[in-house]
Amino acid sequence: GAGLVAPGDVEEAEARIRENQSERDRILSGGDAALASQPTRLLFAYVHIVRDLRELGRFDEALNELSAAMALGRRIDFGPWHAVLLNDAGEIHARQGRFDEARTAFTESLRLRDRDAERGHHELPYGVVPLEWQLARLALCQGDLKEARRYQSDAERLLEEIPNRVRDIL
Repeated sequence: GAGLVAPGDVEEAEARIRENQSERDRILSGGDAALASQPTRLLFAYVHIVRDLRELGRFDEALNELSAAMALGRRIDFGPWHAVLLNDAGEIHARQGRFDEARTAFTESLRLRDRDAERGHHELPYGVVPLEWQLARLALCQGDLKEARRYQSDAERLLEEIPNRVRDIL
């Protein structure tokens, strides 16, 4: 599948990938001490690599990076960001037409988001668009209108709550 980057932006995306790969490799080469002291920087490097690869249509490479990031996330605590990685995996699978894998990734991401909410973590890392919107879109692609409507309704309810959640966090 083709990516979503305009031809003039490909070189810029490639440069960002190289920059973030260098940052990732620098942190990884520092051993456990570097991992422990810079988990967020490492995670952001992975997320940016994955998203640029995804937009370039290099889905297999993006999934390989995600797999490495998730394996690392089992060694060091990425906290609520593990759900973000799963959401990115779901996006890639959906773009590939692999809807079962996309549903699995989105559903697990949703489960982690809800678990984190029960633990008192805020939802800003998950982005403004609720995961329910992703699941609604996926159900629509698969022709399940009833499930799509249910998830869309849940997403709209969550979107209405965002101003209150942001105010509570600040």
